[in-house]
Amino acid sequence: MDPEKLRSCKVILVIGPAGAGKTSLLKLLTGEDLQVGHRLDHGTALPTVIHGTINDQSFVFIDSPGFGHSSSQPGEIEKQIHAMLGHFTRELGGIHGILYVQDIPLERELTGMQEATNFLRELAGRNFRSHITFITTKWDAVAPKVIRKCETKEEDLIRSRWASFRVGDEGGSRLVRHGIDCSEDDFETQQAGRQALLNNVMAYYVDTSIQRLTMPFSQLTYGEQGFKIATVTGQIIKVTGKVALAVGVLYVFGAAIASGVIVVSFSIRLY
Repeated sequence: MDPEKLRSCKVILVIGPAGAGKTSLLKLLTGEDLQVGHRLDHGTALPTVIHGTINDQSFVFIDSPGFGHSSSQPGEIEKQIHAMLGHFTRELGGIHGILYVQDIPLERELTGMQEATNFLRELAGRNFRSHITFITTKWDAVAPKVIRKCETKEEDLIRSRWASFRVGDEGGSRLVRHGIDCSEDDFETQQAGRQALLNNVMAYYVDTSIQRLTMPFSQLTYGEQGFKIATVTGQIIKVTGKVALAVGVLYVFGAAIASGVIVVSFSIRLY
């Protein structure tokens, strides 16, 4: 992919606590056979980059390791996301959106939930609120007798932990419920779930403009600093600041796709 095509991409960051269902959601959305769990490099979980087309619009999804991931040291996930977003910010000026994924039936409060919310609050300023979609997952696993309990939990998250994002208000973030199990549900159910995601989530981002993020200064300056990503084929690629600035980070990815390193190209049309 050349720099001009890179600039036509919509870049979407996908974050949330470990186990929330980020990769499963992207697997359903893109139709790619993505493996749940992130590739490890010397014991560190790595982000996965997925590139493809939805309704003739080119998208890049950054599937980050879950906050609270057992294979990541404190602060490591934040550092990786900042490094990757730094490249997109230098090349494009920012990204187009963030999908924040939260497991709704989870009974207990996990460290990763607080870390993920704090990171999002620091990363996305007031102007970015409308570009964030909170997706509460695993509604299909909620028993009828505890539905109200989960609805109350969702309401509490909106009023407390997510309050600064003004979820549901004009100019605020959006909320979408999701509940499809790619390993258990039949094909028709999965297709209906995918269509709901396309209509309720991705259709919104087709027309969004790029927005700048609040980034650490070190991530916005030129340098040799690099980051690693895992590919859907299980390989690891290191991307350096110099290469990303010279030809565009997705130009590097495009070369990898051509040589068979990254085999991930999906195309979906909305009807």
